[in-house]
Order: sequence, then structure tokens, then C-alpha cells
Amino acid sequence: MQKQYQILESPPKGWNDWLKSQGYRASFCQTSYWADINHQTNNVTNYWLEVVCGKKRIGGMLFSLSQNKELISTGGPVIVDGSDLETYALLLKG
Repeated sequence: MQKQYQILESPPKGWNDWLKSQGYRASFCQTSYWADINHQTNNVTNYWLEVVCGKKRIGGMLFSLSQNKELISTGGPVIVDGSDLETYALLLKG
């Protein structure tokens, strides 16, 4: 099945629950809660990148664009256990 990625301006549906299901692979700094704090505190613009295979999310990353046009991601990406190198490549491509 083909893997695809998309970049979103708001968290994908079920994002925080998906992160929780990933256990040690995910951190608070990838949640929409952190995105809100970071936006309010540092005036960053947040984006979510997700990799899907069929209808299943197999990877994702919250990243922020700072006022200085720097891309920042803390604690990401989050990759589903057992994913292959193509998933990493799609996250980096995004």
C-alpha cells in the first residue's frame, strides 16, 4: 500500500490520542497542548506533518516556524513501531 504525507495547519483528528498510544516514542512536546503554549509564548506558527498508509497514521511530527523563519521540532518525529525507512524519508521530505 502506498504511503502519503500531508502538512496541516491544525492537528489531525485524534492527534493527541494517537500520540498517547505510541507510548515512549511520543512526548508532550508533540501534542497540540504544547503547540498552543508555544504559539502563545513564542508567537510561532505550528504545522503538523503526518504520514499515512491507507487510512492508518504511521508517522507524524509537530513542527513550528519561528519569527526568525527557523523550523523547530522538539521530540519529533514520532514513528509507529515497525515502520520502515520510507516513513522516515517521507517525514523528512515534508
